Amino acid sequence: MTSGARDRFALGTGLTDADFDATKRGELVLSQEQVRGLFDQSITDAERFVFNKFRESNLQEHERIALVSLAFNGQSLIGPNLEGFVRTGKLDRAKDEILLRSNKRKKRAVAGRRYREAMMFVGPGMAEGELPPFDDYISGFTG
Repeated sequence: MTSGARDRFALGTGLTDADFDATKRGELVLSQEQVRGLFDQSITDAERFVFNKFRESNLQEHERIALVSLAFNGQSLIGPNLEGFVRTGKLDRAKDEILLRSNKRKKRAVAGRRYREAMMFVGPGMAEGELPPFDDYISGFTG
């Protein structure tokens, strides 16, 4: 894991690097309070990442939420292509980047999440005509 994960763990749980390693090995179980702290820290980090990356972009709230969801799963999901499309207002291409190019292993469970993130990105009530029918989309994924 990266030092970012260790930092997030320490800030979110109040525990040490040794506790991080023990948790990773399954030797230490986090309390509900610690899990909540880790979740809150992870969301805060994702929101900060999106804010800093798109500070000068005029994101709609639904676009920001979709990007925060991606960043929560991994900041690398907001790569140079997606970043460029958002910054230049090529939102249809950004939607396609989320939907079609952010699930390298073609996992069905991930595909469902990416579909919902793309749907959120285009906005409430706007998915029809912007996205393929879910069943058609999901049929191309395995596992």
